[in-house]
Amino acid sequence: MIKFKETWSNLKPPSKGYSISKITGTNALAAIDSDSRPLLFIHGVTDPLPKRNFRHLDIQEIPMMILTVNEEKREVRRILRLEGDETIDVDLFATVLEYLGEIQPDGNFTAKNLIKVLDLVKEMVRGPKRPPTREEVKGAWGEVYLLNTLIKNSKSASTQKSILSSWEGDEHQENIDFRFNHVGIVAEVKTTESEQRNHIIHGMAQLEIPSDYNFGVLASLTIQEIDEGETVKEMINQIIENLCGSDIEKKEAIEILNHRCRIRGAASVDERYRFSLAYDGLFFYKLEDVPRPKDTSDVIPMEWMSNLSNTTPISPEKTLEIMMEITKSNFHN
Repeated sequence: MIKFKETWSNLKPPSKGYSISKITGTNALAAIDSDSRPLLFIHGVTDPLPKRNFRHLDIQEIPMMILTVNEEKREVRRILRLEGDETIDVDLFATVLEYLGEIQPDGNFTAKNLIKVLDLVKEMVRGPKRPPTREEVKGAWGEVYLLNTLIKNSKSASTQKSILSSWEGDEHQENIDFRFNHVGIVAEVKTTESEQRNHIIHGMAQLEIPSDYNFGVLASLTIQEIDEGETVKEMINQIIENLCGSDIEKKEAIEILNHRCRIRGAASVDERYRFSLAYDGLFFYKLEDVPRPKDTSDVIPMEWMSNLSNTTPISPEKTLEIMMEITKSNFHN
């Protein structure tokens, strides 16, 4: 067992500089300075240091240092120096870093190891996250409504997994909400309570069809908040209930869905707001038909409001064809 706390407990503040001791069985050195501030030196580090900012801790990469360890001068290279400020207790510092030995038992610590420990502590003490706003939930509701509709009308496990994988991409704030790779279609979803179908467009990239796709739509949803409506979480549960295939296929689909919900954030599992689709509440529009600012050479439009009330939507027959193509099956509302 790597003895972090015992090593630090044996150190006494020096009159100047550092008091340093090797942490046996590791590439790390424990230290305190003349003000009793704790430090950790990890040497021989070859992996890059991820960027982080901590209020009471300072992390630096140092190419080379001459350190006095147990009264013997040593040259150490490729160093990570972790230093606590005057508010950090030495015992607490050592206790936190003991987890390094748990995640890297051989004692050959890396930058990735250190950051993992600090991230875990930061997450543990962080206050509760701000719940999503009503507007954020509305946006997620529209996306999940479309996802639920498509899953309900697909009877193929492989197609269902493709549809689920199409949502959100690898990180939230993708330019396009859905990228249906299996059919070369993209869809941006906009949700409003306005009868005029006013939608905020966050830049031209939301209306551009990627080069490896054939067709793009803006799915415009008009919704209303009513007691008889559905929450986002309830629709997520309906998606799970409508999965088909073997137990293994369903498990794989649920893992994809859960991953996409984690990417989308708390709004994708909200249970506070109940919405319902208004009468004639869903229309598809070609991306190229969505109103946008006029092109100028000197201005790049970052965000604007598009009013679709005077824009011709895709016909119901063509919308049904698109839905059937995505689900690979007959379609029922």
